[in-house]
Amino acid sequence: MTMDESLKAEIVSGAFWNSIATVIETLTSLGTIAFLARLLDPKDFGVVAVAAIAIGFFSNFSDIGFEAAIIQRQKDIDEAASTGFFIVIGLCLTNYILLFLFSKQIASFYGDPIIESIVKVLAAGLVIGSFTRMHNFLLSKEMQFRKKALCEIVPSLIYSSCSIPLAFYGFGVWSIVYGEVAKYVCRAFLLLYVTPWRPMFKFDLKIAKELVGYGKHAMFNNVFKFGSGNMDNALIGKFMGLTNLSFYKMSYNGAAMASGVLYNIIGRVTIPAFSKAQGERSALRKLYCDVLEYSSYLFVPAFVGLFLLANEFVLLLYGPKWQSAIPMFRALLLFGVARVIGMFSENVFLAAGNPSVLPKITLLKIGIVLGLIFSVLHLGLLAFCVSISILEVALVLLQFLLLRRHYGIGMVSNLNCLRASFLMSFVMAIGIVISGNWIVVHFCNSIFYSAGVKIAIGVVIYLFLLRIFRKKIIFQLANVKFRKVYENLVRG
Repeated sequence: MTMDESLKAEIVSGAFWNSIATVIETLTSLGTIAFLARLLDPKDFGVVAVAAIAIGFFSNFSDIGFEAAIIQRQKDIDEAASTGFFIVIGLCLTNYILLFLFSKQIASFYGDPIIESIVKVLAAGLVIGSFTRMHNFLLSKEMQFRKKALCEIVPSLIYSSCSIPLAFYGFGVWSIVYGEVAKYVCRAFLLLYVTPWRPMFKFDLKIAKELVGYGKHAMFNNVFKFGSGNMDNALIGKFMGLTNLSFYKMSYNGAAMASGVLYNIIGRVTIPAFSKAQGERSALRKLYCDVLEYSSYLFVPAFVGLFLLANEFVLLLYGPKWQSAIPMFRALLLFGVARVIGMFSENVFLAAGNPSVLPKITLLKIGIVLGLIFSVLHLGLLAFCVSISILEVALVLLQFLLLRRHYGIGMVSNLNCLRASFLMSFVMAIGIVISGNWIVVHFCNSIFYSAGVKIAIGVVIYLFLLRIFRKKIIFQLANVKFRKVYENLVRG
């Protein structure tokens, strides 16, 4: 098997296990949200959101971008992992102390004293997770996605089994908090159980400098990305209230859910795969284009379908009291699809030894988003959502230009990879609008049946188009997957 075929096999195998984990985790999350959105007050989600912003900001400084550094590293892996292990624990403890000390100021900023206690409790997750972060990074490096799937499915189920009963018995916002803590603990124990690696009691200063030197670019990019993705939440919560923040956050999460699902299925597999191909520029270009094209056959129709079924999606998932989030959800779907497309180019820069490009792009985004907040937010949350989506598309086009400059992957190549999926999704959308709406008007009188009919029509139309125009790709993916399974059976 050639290098290109081997990497494709590992990507498909990893995506297979990520798909299982992501489907189960997503369904569990959707079910949990459906219950909590009806049992809790909308403001409760805003309270947890602002606490999560504070914790998430400090979390970006807890590993100094070591995940990218470990995955990209080709030698002295055990020594590097052990050195990083102790650095991560020290940083997480420091960040927990800082959050504990500043929790009162955070609560005062938003005018709700309960935020102080929530920050103190949720911040413990940093310390709990610090002992297994390196285990998680090594699983990614070795592309052990079956084990990672277990470490994501079970904690998700634990969160649901804790938070829903607590919410039912009147624990309010604390039902979310205690569920998160249970999730942290479960995930830490599982990672220790499934990962054979154990740290050596050895700290190499030279390796530490190398890890920090490489990882700092990824860390700064993560910090900037976190800032660009959360300063809107922080300022909306401050100036428009925690309830309005809840509506915006629910819309944003709903639009970002599809991109999160695609990242879990495919995105996390591509970083180690691209890293293995970094020495052969032509192989890297071909692998990137194949991954982007094949993935687009999943995420493009998903976003188009969500746009058409936004009303059904929000009302069925969150309930009638969240109806005002529907227009914002639709506006942010363009942001979601652009975010997925940009994810693949970001992974190329991270995996192929050029991470310094990303912080510059994200810093540019921060400046523009900050300007949008003060210039557009006064027009309303919907106008702001539209602006965010347009900005994300512009940044993806910028990333395409940088891909051409650094790796010879031109703008036309990127657009060609996406062309077929967009055309087939457009035809699917027409079919849903015409036949789906007609059937709903004449035969279905409930929102549940309306959603089911439209989804069924869309799936049938899209699979038919895929079978007609992209039959070869389906067989290629199946062949790669079954070949990988066969090889694993032979080895085992």
